[in-house]
Amino acid sequence: MEIYSLIMPMYGGSRFARLAVDSLIRHSSMPARLLLVVEPANTEEDDAWLRSLPDAWPGPLRIMRNPERLGYYATVNRGVHACETDMAVIFTTDQVAAPEWDRCLLEAVKPRRFVTGRLVESGANLIADGNLWKNFGYQPEEFDEQAFVHYCRTFQPDRWLDLPRHYIPMAFHVKDFIDAGMFREVWDTGNAKTTREDFDFFLRVHRLGFELVEVQKPLSYHFQSGSRKGRFRYSFLNAVYPYGLKHVHRWLTGYVSPYNALWAQGARVPET
Repeated sequence: MEIYSLIMPMYGGSRFARLAVDSLIRHSSMPARLLLVVEPANTEEDDAWLRSLPDAWPGPLRIMRNPERLGYYATVNRGVHACETDMAVIFTTDQVAAPEWDRCLLEAVKPRRFVTGRLVESGANLIADGNLWKNFGYQPEEFDEQAFVHYCRTFQPDRWLDLPRHYIPMAFHVKDFIDAGMFREVWDTGNAKTTREDFDFFLRVHRLGFELVEVQKPLSYHFQSGSRKGRFRYSFLNAVYPYGLKHVHRWLTGYVSPYNALWAQGARVPET
């Protein structure tokens, strides 16, 4: 019997998606129902990989194709509505899972609690505070899985639960996600602090009385495939960005992280 549904939006990029799914097959320790929700932006190579996926995935699988471009958050919402399990995890096709990633994440889930994991990234991310800066490859062909797995097994977090800095992966009870109103599907472009649907979701969930936590393990590797060209073009910035440039960026843009916003609204770290 499947314990949870694994919701994965896909926007082409089967080179990344193949590596993501292969890592989930190798490193998951609990049975999952895979829901791959595909936006209509795929190449022939992507479609060929999708046709081969039923032979590779060891459990129940459903591939849903959006009739038109819905955007990331609407695509996630559609996957949640299609869940046939009580619990679900959002995972992206440009991530790689560490061993037992799902067990560590789901063991922290309880009713009215949303649980996120922690990311390892090779390049600059203008959004998240809590990423670990370590390069295991910029492209799928360069990914050093052996080094990544070793790093994950030896990584010692300074705490187990904290307020979330980002939300991928995110585990939850499906009913809780629906009761919280799901992701907004229209951007509020008038305010830089509220244009991110995940940011809005965190603050709304907190106001509704749900608990929000980030589990320091498991780790997952995030390629940030949507911004990788910029990172190659300005790769000299990657080394200095974590040590100051992000603060300049936030001063110029008015960016507020989910972590800081939740603290400002009175959210506190739950007792472990």
